[in-house]
Amino acid sequence: MKETIIVLIVCVLLYFGVTFAFDKEDKEIMKNCFYSCAYVTKKNEYGELAKGGRYGAGASVESVDFYYEIDGRKHYDRCAIPKKSGIVKKGDKYLILISKKDRAKYIVMFKYPIKDSTDFKRYVKEFEQKQKEE
Repeated sequence: MKETIIVLIVCVLLYFGVTFAFDKEDKEIMKNCFYSCAYVTKKNEYGELAKGGRYGAGASVESVDFYYEIDGRKHYDRCAIPKKSGIVKKGDKYLILISKKDRAKYIVMFKYPIKDSTDFKRYVKEFEQKQKEE
C-alpha cells in the first residue's frame, strides 16, 4: 500500500514536470519562430506504426507524416495528433511554428487548418499580435 502511494506521487510529479517543460518550450518557440504550412502526406492510424515492430501492435498513437518548407528546402517529419484536433487526413495543411533557434523544434497547429493563402496570412497576423501583447 505504501509503495503504491509513493508510485502515485512520483507519477503525478513527473506528469506536472513534463507538462511544464513542454509548455515552456512551446512558449519559447511561439516567441521567436518562422511560420510555414505543414503539408500532411500520410495519416498513421492508432497502432499502425507498431505492426510488426518490436513491441507488437497497439503501441503507437495516431500521427501524421508531413513536410514544411523553409528557405526553399523541404523538411520531412512525423508528429502525434492531439486527441482534440478533430479529423486529420492526407492532403490537409496546417499552420506550423518553427523555432528560429533550432529548426528541428516546431509546433504543428492542428487547430489552424489552412485552406488558402488568406487563412495563412490571417493566422500569422494573429500570432504576431499575440507576441506583441506578451
